[in-house]
Amino acid sequence: MIRLVSALLVILAHGNLPLDPLYRLSHAIITCNAIAMPAFFFLSGLLVSQSLDHTPSPLNFLWRRFLRLYPAAFVVILLSACLLGPLVSTYPPAAYFSHPLFWQYLRTTLLARIYFYLPGVFERSPMGPSVNASLWSLSLEIKLYLLLLLFSYIKNKILYNLLIITFIVGFFLVGAFFFIPFENAIRQAGLPRFMLYPYTNLAMYFLIGILCYRFRTRLFIPAHWIILLPVIGLASIHLHMLNLAAFLLLPAAILYLAVNGTRWIQKMTPSPDLSYGIYLWGFPVTQVVVNDLHPPNPFTTLLLIILIILPLALLSWYLVESKALKAKNWVK
Repeated sequence: MIRLVSALLVILAHGNLPLDPLYRLSHAIITCNAIAMPAFFFLSGLLVSQSLDHTPSPLNFLWRRFLRLYPAAFVVILLSACLLGPLVSTYPPAAYFSHPLFWQYLRTTLLARIYFYLPGVFERSPMGPSVNASLWSLSLEIKLYLLLLLFSYIKNKILYNLLIITFIVGFFLVGAFFFIPFENAIRQAGLPRFMLYPYTNLAMYFLIGILCYRFRTRLFIPAHWIILLPVIGLASIHLHMLNLAAFLLLPAAILYLAVNGTRWIQKMTPSPDLSYGIYLWGFPVTQVVVNDLHPPNPFTTLLLIILIILPLALLSWYLVESKALKAKNWVK
């Protein structure tokens, strides 16, 4: 349920600020994206660590991660390029399919480097010309999976935990005090499009998720946290320290819900896991709704987006994701 809510929050964030209720309610202090993406990465660190613990080999772990990410992403990228693109492009079909951007976009299926543009597609969109701006996070996820796998070869538990903490502290210090010079140095070293933010923010949440899994038997989630967490949050806003406090507040809130809301969360969670399908389809569907359907107000925009995305997410789960996961033990 938490992942499903996070996926829906990403849609609200991508639909521009009029659709973002947190932005409006908090008077521009908090956005849906500021909660959704960190929540995704924290849960990923937590759950993927558990998955690694229960897989028979490193090769099987990589195979399972491949099955979870690649098949559904491949379908979305292929359909976006070969079906959606020609329908909404300003280019005629012959020019569209022969354009270098079309072939470049297909390379996104590797999820190594993400390409965002198709010829003549969403060129005048208020959201920008990107076909699917959500895909960039998958490349980061893969890097973090590989990092987690490398950590697993450290058998000394104390050294393992110290290394995770060192990475967290290192990312924090770079982000807090050396962000611009560090990012510029990497760009000048040969990576001109390098973005440091995902590492000093989202990667930290992933690492915190790993750490929480490592200390899962020692973590105590008291019931009064439901009162304490909002108080700390309000105090951090008043002290202009929300960005720092969020590294504590968001994981604590998720853990609280996971521990104390288990029963009602399970009852409300649909049996198919729609979160990944919603996340993958959210941006291109939002682009189509905003640019081609022209809804009269934000509420209608959101309603149309959800009505289109939910069937696509269901199809993604039943026709692609669940079938792919059945092959998880093919590689031992």
